[in-house]
Amino acid sequence: MKREVIIVFDVGTSSVKTSAIDIHNGRIIGLETAQYPAVFPRPEYMEIKPEMLWGALQSSLQTLLSKHDSLFVHCISFSWFSDNLVLCDENYEPTTNIILYFDLRAKDTYEYFLKKNPEQICKKLAIRPVSPNNEPMKVLWHKQNQPKTFARSKYMFDNQQFVFSRLHVEPVNDDSMSLFKQVEDVPNRRWSEELLDLYEIPREMCKERIVGCTTVIGTVSSVGDVKLPNPNVPVIAGAHDELCGAMGVGVLPENGPYIADMMGTSDTIIFLTDYSNRTDFPATGTLPIRTEHGTYNSSGRGFPLLGGSLEWYVKQYHANESRTGLFERLFREAKFDGSNNVLMVPWFGKQKVGIRGITAGTTPAHIFCALVEGLTYECSYSMQHNDELMVAARGEHISLVRAAGGGSQSDEWLQLRASIFGIPVQRTETPNSCSVGAAILAATSMGIYPSFNEASKSMVRLGKTFEPDPVQRSIYMEKEPKFKEFHNYIMGQ
Repeated sequence: MKREVIIVFDVGTSSVKTSAIDIHNGRIIGLETAQYPAVFPRPEYMEIKPEMLWGALQSSLQTLLSKHDSLFVHCISFSWFSDNLVLCDENYEPTTNIILYFDLRAKDTYEYFLKKNPEQICKKLAIRPVSPNNEPMKVLWHKQNQPKTFARSKYMFDNQQFVFSRLHVEPVNDDSMSLFKQVEDVPNRRWSEELLDLYEIPREMCKERIVGCTTVIGTVSSVGDVKLPNPNVPVIAGAHDELCGAMGVGVLPENGPYIADMMGTSDTIIFLTDYSNRTDFPATGTLPIRTEHGTYNSSGRGFPLLGGSLEWYVKQYHANESRTGLFERLFREAKFDGSNNVLMVPWFGKQKVGIRGITAGTTPAHIFCALVEGLTYECSYSMQHNDELMVAARGEHISLVRAAGGGSQSDEWLQLRASIFGIPVQRTETPNSCSVGAAILAATSMGIYPSFNEASKSMVRLGKTFEPDPVQRSIYMEKEPKFKEFHNYIMGQ
């Protein structure tokens, strides 16, 4: 008997994770990863070669199918990273690499743009002005600095649209990805001619349909050169990885005042608010889900470079050691009892890092403990902000944190987070919540389940819950003012 699955491509900034997910119980039957390195053609440039990303989708799928030969694929779905640009010509061939959010080539262009005094238009449309990192500035940069490339470019695509063009299906944007182009009239779900004119982007460059994340945009029998087990497989648009992650841990608003915490390279913390029976959909600054199965808006604040900070520690103190089991051992040996006198403020992303309390007896273990404690305090400040948002959205305080991602695999860290947050933390059985969430969207789209909530009940597999420990919480709350004072000093507050 063939196993009925959804194939999910979790497209990240350095790799794609391709999963076969059982439609009945959400179990990941198979998972393969293929990487594609970022390229840095000049200082402050950061790109991915489009064909390497496309090749990684094919190779990871080929490996997956070679190991599992009794599959029936109901559909293909996606989880996407956002805030990226790839210009394409009239045949959908890239004229540039995929330019990532972290790329800062458009700094001077941004200064030019600010002279146009965009605040008035942005205020009128209730949107935030762009930054040098955003897609419109990079399009304008090409217009000013690469006129020949710009002249050959007909489409302002992102990774979602590029992949769809390679699949030979309609190169749409779903609601959550279109938002990041920052040229959308979000409440009315259309590209804004006023914004395109503001950013000096030709209107014809941004004209593809904006659709819901559950939309079937075509069918395929293969992914490039890789033949699927059965023909005419529906392709689902998919959504931004943060939305997929929230779906994948089951934090739908009908389940309670729950919040998702995806503990990966960054700490992504969001919750969903149901807008299905409302007309006042927010203009911007949020991630929308708008489908026939429900309309949701996301809110939340996390912490950048959570896992990235741990990677810094490992490179400094364990560079020559095997990664296998390393983090498990570090967390197991750490003493989260408040006895560590070292404090660390870990804002690597803002170049605001400080360490206090080092003595002749300080060891790498003390630094690791201080780093984890500092990260957890910083995340608790985000959680306090999120609790205010939750009360404003539904009149209730956060009652449960659902955690996934690599960091969620540590019992010691989840216990510390529960104690410092003062809220129970429950992890999911699989850390790959983005893949599960994309499968939930797809399974609902295909009618396998009547609603997101019913799909979630069957496909989200829950693990251990960590309750706040009263003794540990008392110790860390007594220590917190010292950390906050040091935090304010390092941040210049």
